[in-house]
Amino acid sequence: MGQQISGQAVMTSLPEKLMKHARLVTDSGYLNYEEFLGRVAELNDMTAKLAAGQQKHLIFEVQTGSDASALWKVAVRIVCTKINKENGMVEASRIMNLYQFIQLYRDITSQAAEVLAAEGARLPSGNHPSGDSCQASMWMGRVKQLTDEEECCICMDGKSDLILPCAHSFCQKCIDKWSGQSRNCPICRLQVTAANESWVMPDAPTEEDIAGCILNLADEAGHPHRPEWAPGVNRGATTDKAHSGQMLRELGNC
Repeated sequence: MGQQISGQAVMTSLPEKLMKHARLVTDSGYLNYEEFLGRVAELNDMTAKLAAGQQKHLIFEVQTGSDASALWKVAVRIVCTKINKENGMVEASRIMNLYQFIQLYRDITSQAAEVLAAEGARLPSGNHPSGDSCQASMWMGRVKQLTDEEECCICMDGKSDLILPCAHSFCQKCIDKWSGQSRNCPICRLQVTAANESWVMPDAPTEEDIAGCILNLADEAGHPHRPEWAPGVNRGATTDKAHSGQMLRELGNC
């Protein structure tokens, strides 16, 4: 007699990375706007506590206007800024989408719980976090890693080489298989009505590509200009031709 496999058993058999992706997608799906703003405020409070006594700290804020539409989960962008407390200078700044922000939120809250618990245990002895260890720089490195990663949102393995209008990116193999069954984005369900609504993500340009682009920009800049004489041409001869032409025109008018 066959034994029914529970949903929990199936989930535990999935690869760790895929399970994490599934949890993040579920989390973003159930997250409402007020809870999202609460998480932004929570990260600001948490990083401020952990960076107390250190030279640098992070500030998280919603990019102005990015959350104004009804599809705010697709369009919203969160700005993470690293600031030097001593001089107020901005040392680094990165922009995240909602999916990347939720990943960072989970990472920081998980680590913060461990750090604060450890610091609480040492508090009676008067020990505090070392000023040399910079939490802000470490977390900004994690933000950079998240924003630099361009992995497929479906298989979480292949390199993304195509992006939909909703800004979700996929490898060509996965999106081709999905588009044969549905005309919606696999992540946010935004409808894609035509194949030309997706964009191909090009590889990084080579030095030759950049040099050629700069030359083309120089060629197209400004207005066309025709010099009075070309290099190597006798200016006197050019002037004589112009003078002779003027004389012929005057004779013709007589």
